Amino acid sequence: MKTVAALSLASGIGCCSLAFADGALDATFGVDGVARAGIPDGDGAPSGCRPIVLADGRILICGTRLSNGVSGADFMVARFNVDGSLDPTFGDNGLTTIDFDQGTGGDHAEGIALQADGHIIVGGTTHGAGLQSDDFAVARLTADGVLDQSFATAGKATIAFDLANGVGNDDMSALTVESDGAIVLAGSAETMTGSVVAVARLLSDGSRDANFNATGKVTFGFALAGSEADHANAAAVDGQGRIVVAATATTNEQMETNEFAVARLLANGTLDTDFAGVGYVAIPFDPGTGISDARALGLALLGNGEIAISGYANSSPWATPNMDMAAARLRSDGSLDATFGNGGTLTIPFDIEQNGMDAAVDVLEQSDGRLLLVGTALGGGQQYGVAARLLGDGTFDSSFGTAGKATYNLGLTAPGTQAFTGVTMQGSRILVGGVAFIAPLGTPQPLDCVLVRLSNDVGDAIFAAAFD
Repeated sequence: MKTVAALSLASGIGCCSLAFADGALDATFGVDGVARAGIPDGDGAPSGCRPIVLADGRILICGTRLSNGVSGADFMVARFNVDGSLDPTFGDNGLTTIDFDQGTGGDHAEGIALQADGHIIVGGTTHGAGLQSDDFAVARLTADGVLDQSFATAGKATIAFDLANGVGNDDMSALTVESDGAIVLAGSAETMTGSVVAVARLLSDGSRDANFNATGKVTFGFALAGSEADHANAAAVDGQGRIVVAATATTNEQMETNEFAVARLLANGTLDTDFAGVGYVAIPFDPGTGISDARALGLALLGNGEIAISGYANSSPWATPNMDMAAARLRSDGSLDATFGNGGTLTIPFDIEQNGMDAAVDVLEQSDGRLLLVGTALGGGQQYGVAARLLGDGTFDSSFGTAGKATYNLGLTAPGTQAFTGVTMQGSRILVGGVAFIAPLGTPQPLDCVLVRLSNDVGDAIFAAAFD
């Protein structure tokens, strides 16, 4: 699963209300801007489940149910109407759950995508019978939320890399679908000394793509440390069919130092040497200590062919770390875009508490080229959804939030705690997916999967005509 250190959901007090136009909660959506899947057992771990907007404006999300009856942790898919109400025509009153592990409790959804014919692809990780037996897992649903029996085996497929003497935890964190319906999965494969990036490609029917490294799967490392501990957290396919992967690469496992890393693969699974000369590039975030501690979580392919990566990085040169939102922008050849931020990288502090943990879990390019980053920030022992919007050069867009940043308390509990995990557009407005504590407070604290719709100044007046 996608890893964000120290970002488990915690209880605490509420935060500030919003008093601005761009980025404000859209009260016409759901209840006061928030739509809920209506479950009490959501998973608080950040995931790659970016919302999907269908052609008619309805919305799909994925998530994980941790205690779904007797089957333990399972994938969950929900469909919402345009206004944020659950769509009762989908699955079981708006929800579908998928069990891979026959009730042992080890299924975690990490991504959702749509094939051109309307089939829904959802992927993640399933835990098998052994202690080291996590595998990639993917399922296909019909447009109505039913397992498609014509896909793989009864609608589901698993992929094992097993690089640690025939076993190993293989964890998927990213999913994307190509124009022909082929499915790309990315994450990590455990080795005897650490882990490497793992990528698999399936044909649209769930069978292995033999044209992709002959086996339908490939692994590689960034070779920045003696014992690699590399993990892909996001993936996308560009207009030339090349697979772009954003990952975290470990430079020193003992010191826990890491860098952003980006790789590009050709359609046959080989590294594209036109990208940075070797097919991959590492991006350090050094606050002046000579040491980088940065983790890449999100990825966006930009309209001009460039690549944006989001995550978090230590911005403190002192002994006490200060993890802030981080972003980098690469040109199509893998070089840093020096016109963005500070030579191609930047950090964004929220610091709700001193040296608080802030992370950009996802990044999106809006139609006008502005970059929107969403994620989470810790403060006072609790967790807030946060967003920032940048102009093309990495400076803050002052029309969004307060001087380019916004912090959200959704008000579902007192205290109220939530995290944003994915962002997309619904017409002109911004849709953010995530998880949030819900009432009543308890142990463990109930969590629901949520959708939040935010106002946006680009064509908001056209929104009603586009979807009503």
